[in-house]
Amino acid sequence: MYLPKKIVVDKNSPINFNSISEALNFIKTIREKKEISKNELIEIFIKEGIYKEKIEIILDNVLLTGEDVDKTIITESFGAKDVLDDGSKRGTFRTATVRTLGKDITLKNLTIKNEAGSGVNAGQAVAFYADGNIIVENCKFLAHQDTIFTAPLPPTNIDGTTTGMGPRGDFKRTPTKVYFKNCFIEGDIDFIFGGAAALFENCKIFSHEIALEDDSKIHGYITAASTPEKQKFGYLFLNCTLESNCPENTVYLGRPWRDNAKTVFANCSFGKHIRSELWHDWNKPNAQRKSFYAVGNCYFENKKINQVKWSHILNNTETEKYIQLFLKFFHDFQV
Repeated sequence: MYLPKKIVVDKNSPINFNSISEALNFIKTIREKKEISKNELIEIFIKEGIYKEKIEIILDNVLLTGEDVDKTIITESFGAKDVLDDGSKRGTFRTATVRTLGKDITLKNLTIKNEAGSGVNAGQAVAFYADGNIIVENCKFLAHQDTIFTAPLPPTNIDGTTTGMGPRGDFKRTPTKVYFKNCFIEGDIDFIFGGAAALFENCKIFSHEIALEDDSKIHGYITAASTPEKQKFGYLFLNCTLESNCPENTVYLGRPWRDNAKTVFANCSFGKHIRSELWHDWNKPNAQRKSFYAVGNCYFENKKINQVKWSHILNNTETEKYIQLFLKFFHDFQV
């Protein structure tokens, strides 16, 4: 059987696949039958439309391309507080609208949404769960709490257990490398989080205002890294713009999900919503010593920057050196 290197998904077509899941299952079946090599890149071209489906890309060498980033939309509405048939809660890591698990997966020109709603009502609601070697270009990710998760998960929960730790259960945590280029990412609480080596280049990061449950006046945290202890680098935001509709001085750049978190913003522009302290330690004294949080050569609309003492502000030379070291590490990083 001949499988073209490019197949089309069009929900309104009688001759093409009507859903993305159908196209992915077709590729999986053909590869299992060895009618096409699993090492051959296959493009799924997705026509304009709203595709309400939960997608799992458990394949290698796949390119998903939307016809128009604003008009090719994949969406679902699963939240961590959802009650399942057995009475248990869905939990964070089973909420993702799109989940990848594979090598050499590329997404282009897509909007990926989780419409479950705010964390107050829905709990954590992941739009994109990135596991593997992933490239994402010119995509939009829209949600509230926990918009993008970059695997691997931490080895255990805070209490030492592994219960509820995600779709891969107790499987060995494997390295993940994700490259986001020219993307728009929206959320409020810890909306970019996880343990991957991840590069965000020329992206717009939008923090949206939330209804506060208390008097903290904190409207969010952009990142919550959980960088593995022996991994030299975590998140690098390069040439990104941080915008918001939140009040001034109400959003932190990040806080450590695990103590060894590593997050750096270089050559970025920060709106007035960013808090003067920049970072929060999540009340984890060890994180002040073990984490690496830094900004370098960044523009601050909030002129009252007074970053926490355990973080770093890099000068221009240090910033350029860090970028080069990160890029070399990222290039060589094996998944």
